[in-house]
Amino acid sequence: MLACGAGVLALLCVLSSAAIAMTACQPSRPSDARDYWAWRLIDGRQCWYQGQPGRSKATLYWPAEQPSSSEPEVEQPEQLAMADEERALLESY
Repeated sequence: MLACGAGVLALLCVLSSAAIAMTACQPSRPSDARDYWAWRLIDGRQCWYQGQPGRSKATLYWPAEQPSSSEPEVEQPEQLAMADEERALLESY
């Protein structure tokens, strides 16, 4: 009976550690938030998350930033090479 109880306890420990949910950081608390929000300092920035204070930093992450449409487009090397070829062609006349 004692061995069965120890086995169940070990299984519960494994399952609870595997079910850790990762939470994406928000740069600020939403103005329309109704639930409790807290923050932790992650990568030198306030990482806001929904829930009580003290969440493990290992479960918080900053999502990859999407480039905004206002940023200038970076020219690709083949575009630069094409521009050089066009310039050489124009200068040859």
